[in-house]
Amino acid sequence: MLKRSLPVWGVGMVMLAAVPFWEPAPPHRREVRETLASASTRWTAASAKSAEGEDRTSPPRAEVAASTGSAPSLSDRVGALDAEIVELRSELRRAQDEIARLGAGALREELHQLDERIEDALLETKAEVEQRLARLDGSISEGRMRAEEASARFARFETLLQRDRDAMERAMMRPIVRLSGSNTVGSGIVVATRRSSEAERWNNFVLTSYHVVRDILLDARGDRRAEIKVAFYGPSGSQDATADLLVYEEALDLALLVVARNEAWPHLATFASAAEEQATDRFSGVYAVGCPLGNDPIPTHGEILSRDHRLEGQSFWMISAPSYFGNSGGGVFAAESRHLIGIFSKIYTHGRSFPTVVPHMGLLTPSSVVRDWLRRAGHGDLIGD
Repeated sequence: MLKRSLPVWGVGMVMLAAVPFWEPAPPHRREVRETLASASTRWTAASAKSAEGEDRTSPPRAEVAASTGSAPSLSDRVGALDAEIVELRSELRRAQDEIARLGAGALREELHQLDERIEDALLETKAEVEQRLARLDGSISEGRMRAEEASARFARFETLLQRDRDAMERAMMRPIVRLSGSNTVGSGIVVATRRSSEAERWNNFVLTSYHVVRDILLDARGDRRAEIKVAFYGPSGSQDATADLLVYEEALDLALLVVARNEAWPHLATFASAAEEQATDRFSGVYAVGCPLGNDPIPTHGEILSRDHRLEGQSFWMISAPSYFGNSGGGVFAAESRHLIGIFSKIYTHGRSFPTVVPHMGLLTPSSVVRDWLRRAGHGDLIGD
């Protein structure tokens, strides 16, 4: 009877071997395992005793019966353990499903929160962009307004510049006249007008360089009664007349002419004051205005180079404003005030046999010397004395 019960225990042991004990065992599983291990140990001991009893007297019938009766009870417990394992597996799967569900829910919640943060960031960025666009629109409007103001100022500046050009032309170009003979050209400056003793006639007084008048008279073989042709330049063009020589000073290269006309010439040069002349020095801007080579009056710009250039015992001022033959007798004006600061006298030359003309080194007689000479010559009233 003991031999018949062995297959039952064998099946039980096979079933126990098939149980997946690799899974983490909760406390009650460990208790079951300990019970099964104890039963297995007892069964092993019982089997060993049975093997020894083949040569000895068989054990008492009551002990065998007791041993045989314990096998069904152990089988029941193994079946119950299998059912519990199945239930535990089901609980594990439910737990895993719950964990998965909870994980998915947490992920969805995290994604939802991320969506909210992204939405908030987008709204914030949109608001910032709108603010920047608003500021940019304001800047564009302000820039457009400033551009319009600048355009208006530029238009006013152009108007003022045009007025300034007109004023410059009236102050420095209109007083200049062209003097000419048969072979000589030069320039002169209208400085004063006086009513003539003849009815409806005006005397217009012109300052120039003596060597210009001399050369014109030489063209007429030295005849002092020869005509000195004069061209006045107004807005409507040139007006021709003739001039007579009143007085001259060869050493100073100065001469005074008078031109009788039916009307006074309205454009007169204004002498620089003594204080202004004293303040004019190197680097002061000047305009030289004359009729080079017989052209209509032409202005050139330059600076004072020297206030004391000695030539043939006389002191001249040197300027860098370009000039050429025909500028002699013309005016040199202060660039800022447009006042007459001197009479252009000579172009600087270098060498004797074949002199080289240096156009940017012109010599002028300063206005203070001209005024003193007019006073000595009895014409101080022309300058307000």
